[in-house]
Amino acid sequence: AFGESGQMKTLKARLEEKFTTIKPVKASHEAISSTLRRKEEDVVAAVIQRAFRKHQAKNRAEGTPDQPVGRPTGVSVSSQ
Repeated sequence: AFGESGQMKTLKARLEEKFTTIKPVKASHEAISSTLRRKEEDVVAAVIQRAFRKHQAKNRAEGTPDQPVGRPTGVSVSSQ
């Protein structure tokens, strides 16, 4: 719709320059460019979650705590 790829790159560069002067944006907030990339990230997240849950279940079965003994967890419990 915008013409040749060279013109598209020039237009994109001008638009990015204009918007960054108006509202600076961090480079780390760029959108995911394709649905394939998004799908890959979803699959990777599921694999990590599955492995962590398996690790937790194994620790519960063995009776080992999730936190090393004697280390604070950042959770305070008080009874009244």
